[in-house]
Amino acid sequence: MQYKKLFKKSEIEYITPFLKLWMSFNSWYKKDLESQKIPIFDKDGNIKKNDDWTDKEKNIKTDAEAINYYKKYWKIKEEFLKLFDESSDLWIDFNISIFELVLNIKNYTLEYSNWDPVCYQENLIYENIDWRSWLNPIYVSEIKGRFQIPWDKKEELFSQSLEVIYQVRSNLVHWSFDIENEYFLKLVEASYKILYPIIDRIFANEEAIARTNEYFNKNYFEELSNKIDELIISNINPIRKITELYITSIDYDSSISWIEFWILANNIYKNIFWKSLKELKEEKGVDIKQNLFNFFSDDEKEKINVWVTKILLFAKKQVEKQIPMKMDDWKKEIENILKNK
Repeated sequence: MQYKKLFKKSEIEYITPFLKLWMSFNSWYKKDLESQKIPIFDKDGNIKKNDDWTDKEKNIKTDAEAINYYKKYWKIKEEFLKLFDESSDLWIDFNISIFELVLNIKNYTLEYSNWDPVCYQENLIYENIDWRSWLNPIYVSEIKGRFQIPWDKKEELFSQSLEVIYQVRSNLVHWSFDIENEYFLKLVEASYKILYPIIDRIFANEEAIARTNEYFNKNYFEELSNKIDELIISNINPIRKITELYITSIDYDSSISWIEFWILANNIYKNIFWKSLKELKEEKGVDIKQNLFNFFSDDEKEKINVWVTKILLFAKKQVEKQIPMKMDDWKKEIENILKNK
């Protein structure tokens, strides 16, 4: 029947997105390798000497050699470890994808150039061992359970996961694969969902650095210092002062700013008055479109002004130290000041 055929065609497939992602990743790391000093490796992937480095990637000639390099150094490993340890919805999805990679590589044999099976080492992945064990295990995914690693083996988890992802790519490009096999398709999906947020963060960070460099060429810190001085003496709504400060972030994104500002104002009021923005407006009979600050008493306004001044003085110190701030940096620092107010 036509509707059944259409239904089958509607299933999401990850082979094409994964290959496009890998092409992007491949182009990026070739450019990245050209821009940094590269160590000279021996046949086992270890650096020959600590001082034996070259300005160009003379010793990294193949994709396999590049992957071996990134297993041990630089941005990909850092972002993997950050994502693995985060507490967010993205962290949940990321760790579930690692679980799926571990699970499905147990059920599908990837072809490999030296004919050794591609798998995780036995001394890395354990199943449901007692948390009181000397290994001090942590779950690959708290939600899924089952698979655990020793708490100090996160870097090995990254290294072996990157190898599996690379071999998934190699099977798609160079070797044979069973496109009907559910385990293989799950491996492709997990590989995509692990690699995508890592590359996304790397690209975002590089864009922020480029934007920072552009600002620096325009006397960024001098302009920011003048901006903060103006905010300190300004008579505008103190909450607006903080949102103006937020706009100076080197990665400022206007598309999400109104959401961030609402969250920011809500956190300020909740920490100072122990009530949410909505609760305060209801208490004072303020319309949702009206500015709540205008309805505060002089004492309440003073409490907010004292807190906002602390933030602006902290911002002034950051400028003096020439430390550029991102949106997340401001968010974290504001939360820290609120906790210690």
